[in-house]
Amino acid sequence: MDQLLELHKADEKTILKLEDDIGSKCMEVEQVNEKLDKLWTSMEQMQSSIRRKDETIVVLNGEVQQANKKLEKLQSSMEQLQSSIGGKDETIVILKGEVEQTNMKVDKLVTSMQQLESSNTRKDEIIGKLKADLAKFEEETTKSKKEPSKLSEKVEILRKSEGASLMPVLNSYSGPLTRSMARQKRSMEIPTTSHALEGVSIAPVMISCTTKPCTQVRRPTRSQVRKPVSKTESLGSQVFDIEKTEMKKSITRKRKPDEDNSILKPRTRKKQCSS
Repeated sequence: MDQLLELHKADEKTILKLEDDIGSKCMEVEQVNEKLDKLWTSMEQMQSSIRRKDETIVVLNGEVQQANKKLEKLQSSMEQLQSSIGGKDETIVILKGEVEQTNMKVDKLVTSMQQLESSNTRKDEIIGKLKADLAKFEEETTKSKKEPSKLSEKVEILRKSEGASLMPVLNSYSGPLTRSMARQKRSMEIPTTSHALEGVSIAPVMISCTTKPCTQVRRPTRSQVRKPVSKTESLGSQVFDIEKTEMKKSITRKRKPDEDNSILKPRTRKKQCSS
C-alpha cells in the first residue's frame, strides 16, 4: 500500500509538472500562434505588395517599350537632322562665297559710283561753262539778227544796180539762147523778198566777149556762180558770206569801167574781129 501511495504521489507530482509544462507550452503555442498570425499578415501584405509591384512592373515595361519606340524615332530624327545640318553646312559655305562675291561687286559699284559722281561734277562744270557760252551766243545772235535787215537792203540795192547794168547785154543778143546763157539769165533775176535774199549768197557775174565773133557769152567761173546756202548754216556764217560778197563787189566795182566799155561796144568789136 505504501508503494501504491508513493506511486500515487509520484504520479501526482508528475501530473502537476506535466500540467505546468502544458500550461507553459500553451503559452508558448499562443505566442507562436501570434507570431504566425503576424507572419501571415505580413506575408499577405508582402504578397499584395508583390502583386502591386508586378502590376507596376508590367506598366513600367509598357512605358519602357513606348520610351524605346520614342528613342528610335528620336534617333531617326537625329540622323535626319544631322544629314540636313551637313547639307546646310554646304549651303552656308556656298552662301559665304556668294556673300564675298556680292561684297566685291558692292565695292566695285561704290568705286564706280564715286567715279560717276566725280564725272558728274566735271560734267556740271562743263554744263555751266556751256550755259555761259550759250548766253553769250544768244546775246551775239540777238545782235546779229538786227544786222541782216540792213545788209539785205544793201544787197538789194547792189543787185539792182548790177542787174540794171548787165540785163541790156543779154536783151540785145538776138541769137539763139544756149543753156549757159539761159542759166546766166535766170541767175540775173533779182529776188524781191527778204527770205530769198537770206537763203542766197550773192556773187558778181562777169560777162565779156572773146576776140572771136561774139556769138556766145562767156561762162561764169565757179567763184562767180551763185551757190545756195544750206539752211543748217548759222546766222553768223551767212553774215560772213554777205560781207565777203560785199568785198568782192567792191573789188569788181573798181574793174567795172573796163567791163562796161567791153559790154557797151559789142558791135565795134565784132567789126574788129571780122577785119
